[in-house]
Amino acid sequence: MKKINILFFILLFLTELPINAINEEWKSGCIITNKGDTIHGFLAYRNGMGDWKECLFKNNLSDKEIIYNPHQIQGYLYNIGLYYKSIDLKAEGEENRYFAECLVEGAISLYRLKMSGERSFESYYAINTSSGKIVSFPTQNQSYIQKERIRNSIRAILNYNEQLKKDIKETDCSRSSIIALFKKYHTLTCSQFSCISYQEPKHKCNTYISPFVGIQFNKNYCIIQTSGINYSLNNNSPLIGGNFQMSLDKISNKLLFEFGINANQIKINGYQSPILKVNFSAIQIANNIGVEYVYNINNKTHLLFQGGYNQYLMCPTKNEVTLSKGRIEVKTYHPGYYIGTGLVFSIDENHSIPVRINYSRLIYFQKDLSVLNDNVSLSVGYTFNL
Repeated sequence: MKKINILFFILLFLTELPINAINEEWKSGCIITNKGDTIHGFLAYRNGMGDWKECLFKNNLSDKEIIYNPHQIQGYLYNIGLYYKSIDLKAEGEENRYFAECLVEGAISLYRLKMSGERSFESYYAINTSSGKIVSFPTQNQSYIQKERIRNSIRAILNYNEQLKKDIKETDCSRSSIIALFKKYHTLTCSQFSCISYQEPKHKCNTYISPFVGIQFNKNYCIIQTSGINYSLNNNSPLIGGNFQMSLDKISNKLLFEFGINANQIKINGYQSPILKVNFSAIQIANNIGVEYVYNINNKTHLLFQGGYNQYLMCPTKNEVTLSKGRIEVKTYHPGYYIGTGLVFSIDENHSIPVRINYSRLIYFQKDLSVLNDNVSLSVGYTFNL
């Protein structure tokens, strides 16, 4: 029990670490100056949390960040293809210069402006390069009526092209479908050459695999239902396993879906009492399904939180549990839940070393015996991008 208390103290300490950053994700990219020069370095990705009004840039990750507003640079571009351009737009009745996300740039360009935080706003803007005409259509709260308005706006900006009539009618007004409409328009109207100078590439979710090793501390509370007597049985053993993770956002790696499996050995024998005798050993295989959230403390160190559902399968090599009434068979399948925290130390953009502390609990009942099982594990792994 002392070991479990020590681990919980460490977990609490991790969650109280001083965090003075604003949780930026630094990704390689470049800024484009007002003179048209390109300066390569690293950009903070914030998904609408201020990136519409300022660009955070570093020449190197160890440097202090430089802040640019939309009047100081033409735009900024991530190496993964995400492009923000400085343009004059009207948002919520106010005209100003913003960093808008460029989706298609050509004869008729398509931009998206997203503002989160104190101001919440999101809208598409289609701009005719030759006439300068701007048509905007919001993306939030897309009811049937709102979608019809979006379709009518697209028809107008695309010059009521007859070849797109069916496509516009059938569009679901999603981001990808609107981009596809603008791309098709340019393909139809520019037969001799391409009049698209930029189109946002399709992004795939990042996937990671993370093998790990560690140690697991097991605490079992056995309650004999006929007498109400409580016994505790302890076991510590090496742990080995692996996690598969996939980012839930195609750009950000802050929130990840995870699926993991691990194994350790349970061995409790020689315990005797007037009522209970245990000689039990098994290979315990655990499967966990949940989510992991990563908070960036600095460029190289990140704090993680995780939680979800898990299930345990015990493969007994000895299953001799005897009560005063006789021998019983311990159930081999048990569901439960888990939570955890830890630190991730980045090596580069695709490799890192996670150190995790996990707590899981499962409760199972069977005739004459109830068991409450607490597991605390400490593990170190190596994560790489698939």
